[in-house]
Amino acid sequence: MAFAGMFLAAIFIIIAVIVYAIALVELIVGIILLCKKKKVPGIILLVLSTIPAIVTIVFVLVNVFQNQFREFETYDGNTVTVNMSYVNRMYDLLREKDMDGLDELLDKHPELIYYQDINHETLLEFGVMSCSINVMEIAYDHGARFD
Repeated sequence: MAFAGMFLAAIFIIIAVIVYAIALVELIVGIILLCKKKKVPGIILLVLSTIPAIVTIVFVLVNVFQNQFREFETYDGNTVTVNMSYVNRMYDLLREKDMDGLDELLDKHPELIYYQDINHETLLEFGVMSCSINVMEIAYDHGARFD
């Protein structure tokens, strides 16, 4: 499965390079046409050459904003939205072993209890896996439970 993903990514990169090479040629030809006083075809080529850049910017912005907020299911079947910057802060506090800071962060953002990492592990499960009673207590105090 990982090979298929790498293969598709390689194909995507090759196609992107070809599209950008064509856009560069259009840009150069458009500039040459404008220098030779052929305004209409020059402007058309300049506009066409900007399309890949605009598509790329829109794609990047959509992915940035889409990945900034993720949704997770609560214990009662509802969904909560989790801001990933708070998740990063939570992991910083865990690395620093700052349990007071973690407790304060969870007081302000209780939805972090429902966050699941790529292995579908919550904060409570992280505490169990790392044998940290403090993390388990804080998670439990903020409503975490095994489901």
